[in-house]
Amino acid sequence: MSDNLARGLDWTIRQRELEQAGELTYQHRRRKARAMAGRRAATVQVSLPAILGVVAALAVAMLVLMNCIELTRLSSETVQLKGELQSLETEHAKLNAEYEQMFDRATVKEAAEAAGMSVPAASQVAYVDLSEGDNVVVYQEEESGVLSGFMLSALHGFEAMKEFFS
Repeated sequence: MSDNLARGLDWTIRQRELEQAGELTYQHRRRKARAMAGRRAATVQVSLPAILGVVAALAVAMLVLMNCIELTRLSSETVQLKGELQSLETEHAKLNAEYEQMFDRATVKEAAEAAGMSVPAASQVAYVDLSEGDNVVVYQEEESGVLSGFMLSALHGFEAMKEFFS
């Protein structure tokens, strides 16, 4: 064991002398290169495009997640509205049946008789003949003085303004 220690010490002293002289052995240079490579591997350098790619991927994932949430909300709202539509269609059919029943001749006749109404007699029916053209007769008052005409037009103007603003 002391023999190994002495050899190791001898080798270390010799290596120092060679390093100082600038003549490193091939094996020593190789060991040193491996040690340096190990240190470089521990230091990771990340490029800007890689960072931007990760940020873009996260943004897309977030948008997809938000769209899934919105789709779920809209789907539940659609289901709720379909249920409401079905209830409204049922109510519509019921109200249509009531409407048709209200205008059924038998129902109307029963309601009229219950209110004390009856079919009019032939002597109570009057007919209006509109076969001739319409005819209108306009009567005008005689024009009196200028002062009364002015007062009449002022009165009409005042009434027109009153009607416009009310």
